[in-house]
Amino acid sequence: MNNVWELFLFRLKKEWKYQYGVWKTAVDWVVWLYILIPVLAIVGYQYYLLWQGVAQWVDIFPPFLYWFNFFFLTRMGTIRLFLQEGDLLFLRRKSAWMHRLMTIGLVYSLIRNLVILAASTILLFPILVNYLGASIFEVIIVAGFVFLLQLFVQVSQQLLAIRFRRWKHVGVNFLFLVGTFLLFQSFLFSETIIRAVLGGLLGLAAIWLVKKRLSFTTSFFEDCIRENQERLKLTALFLGASGYKMEKKQRKRPIFLFSNSARLFKNRTSKNLAAELLLKMVIRNKTKLMGTLQITGGGIIAVWIAPSWIKWVLLVVCLFAIVQYIKWGWGDMRTHTFFTLFPKSDHENLLQGVKKGIFLLATPSILFLGLTAGWTAISPLIGLAVAFVSVLFCYFFFIKDAWLS
Repeated sequence: MNNVWELFLFRLKKEWKYQYGVWKTAVDWVVWLYILIPVLAIVGYQYYLLWQGVAQWVDIFPPFLYWFNFFFLTRMGTIRLFLQEGDLLFLRRKSAWMHRLMTIGLVYSLIRNLVILAASTILLFPILVNYLGASIFEVIIVAGFVFLLQLFVQVSQQLLAIRFRRWKHVGVNFLFLVGTFLLFQSFLFSETIIRAVLGGLLGLAAIWLVKKRLSFTTSFFEDCIRENQERLKLTALFLGASGYKMEKKQRKRPIFLFSNSARLFKNRTSKNLAAELLLKMVIRNKTKLMGTLQITGGGIIAVWIAPSWIKWVLLVVCLFAIVQYIKWGWGDMRTHTFFTLFPKSDHENLLQGVKKGIFLLATPSILFLGLTAGWTAISPLIGLAVAFVSVLFCYFFFIKDAWLS
């Protein structure tokens, strides 16, 4: 390569070609004919109704939920640097080339963010203007703030991943999520002067973080791992949807609970052993644990902001979702190499133990969801009652007679 720009274009074209190959392999004419084309037709018709102002489903959801889609955009994607492991031998010797490549990757990420934000704004525009009464200027101002906030979040997340590890990283990420949400909410409901101040401060902070990130070269291997993960994200999505499970290297010690592998049940029956094994496997798995927390948190927010009668529908949906997600842990445990080494003659007690483990894992989420629905719909006392009833409802309808292969 004669210059950095040619190197960037070569890697970009190679990645686009790879992503297109993955997409073409997974999405054939059958998927287009029976899934994508009907979905696009339905979405297109509903979008036409939005512009006409006759879509009745818009009034079902609270107005803030539509603005919240902008905040969701800030949590998507990351800054691409287009670094590879081979650069350790060649590119790192030329610091100017490496800095230039990272800068071009940053600009590419900003353009990608801008395109996605523009498309999302166009999709939400008829709702915000025709139904919520927002002006065109207000929508543009919010979109500009979201663009700065997304840049700030993406750069900050990379720096936090470099600075913190394990449970510290999880805790700091949660605090950062809460802080950015409060910042977005403050901007959304503030006056013009306060919006200008918040936007200016956020822009200065984003510029400072970008300069710091581009000058940070000691995280070369972490950056290469992140780039490979981004490149394989679509592949992993299609493989996961097809049911293929990739073996992952287990950490030596769990992050949060059961780090010393203590016994949870004194009575060492096959039922209790199966429940204990499922409990430890789900809680020690970062992906499953974070997935459970995300479903619970998203369900709490959805139930909290939904109108009164929709709360109860969403509550049942969220309860089913959390139980079903935990059930998938049994599928992973059943096919795990360690689990397959042992004979399982007492099949009935084994399944009863798995159901016990699912119930114990789902109970905290069920309690929070039920409490939120009852509290926001009627009163805190009713919330406690709904939480207790939700646990019984899930056990008798979703867990007790659940089919487990």
